[in-house]
Amino acid sequence: MQPPLKFYLIVGQGIAGSILAWSLMKAGHRVIIVDEDHRESSSMISAGIVNPITGQRLAVTPQFDLFFAYANKTYSEISAELGRKFFVPKPIIRVLRSQDELERSRGITSYVTAVHPPGHYGAGLIDPFGSLAISQGGYFQTQLLLTALKKYFTDKAMLISEHFLYDDLLLSEEEVKWRSQVFDAVIFCEGFAARQNPWFKNLPYNFVKGELLKISFDSPSLPDAILCQQQWCIPALDGTYLAGSTYDRDHIDTVVTAEGQAAILKGLNDFIPAKARVLERYAGVRPVMLNQKPVVGMHPSIPRLGIFNGFGSKGFLWVPYYAELVRNF
Repeated sequence: MQPPLKFYLIVGQGIAGSILAWSLMKAGHRVIIVDEDHRESSSMISAGIVNPITGQRLAVTPQFDLFFAYANKTYSEISAELGRKFFVPKPIIRVLRSQDELERSRGITSYVTAVHPPGHYGAGLIDPFGSLAISQGGYFQTQLLLTALKKYFTDKAMLISEHFLYDDLLLSEEEVKWRSQVFDAVIFCEGFAARQNPWFKNLPYNFVKGELLKISFDSPSLPDAILCQQQWCIPALDGTYLAGSTYDRDHIDTVVTAEGQAAILKGLNDFIPAKARVLERYAGVRPVMLNQKPVVGMHPSIPRLGIFNGFGSKGFLWVPYYAELVRNF
């Protein structure tokens, strides 16, 4: 039997809040979103990379096929309704760093379409240990997607662009009141702003600051693929590249730094000989939990308060699956 339809207040219109709102709306629920124009949203500067094999250990993302199926369904639906394509399929080239990585790569059978010998890409890459060609990769045009969804929600009178004040929320066992409206529940999708949330600030967060660069190369001889080693770079549709990233747990802010830029450029220079020119710099904070898993559900003692957070760098891949779970609560 279908659960009763509800009226939800969602705080935050990053990728978590946007896809959750979309999923709830498509299930017939009413939704209002409050967001301060993506202020300090990590989703807006996220690379949005989808990569089934990640990390220094060349680990296959657990349940990748499940998450990818839900993501493909949701984003295809959004693209069809909004008339824009937001996901760019792109092969991934993982440049190996050592003989040990090469040996480990031979044990991977899923998603690796080829193990290329050194020099396979000519002078475009520095690859003395060869490289892996990885399938089912790609990236989201994150700003385009979130901006299009913002317009969509605004046109439907679902989005209120302002700073959310916790004190404006009135809670009871039967309902949630905000301003003059009554809701069945409020779900916080705030990213790293959750550390200020009076009901969820004590959860085991492990926020990580990351910096990105928009760059161009002085030589256009790179393969048309997402390139990665310790750092990565993505070919954008305008001929530039997005490159990153850093991992800083000591400075949880959105301030770009010379140190972050230097670390990214050094990492790129380890496997890309072409000189990079920095065009723009970005910084954001990944909403990560200590156990590396998202936190999704209702408050244990205040059941009309919910949280949908902690998706980290896999947010664009993971969120559609978890949004489907929430709409069936």
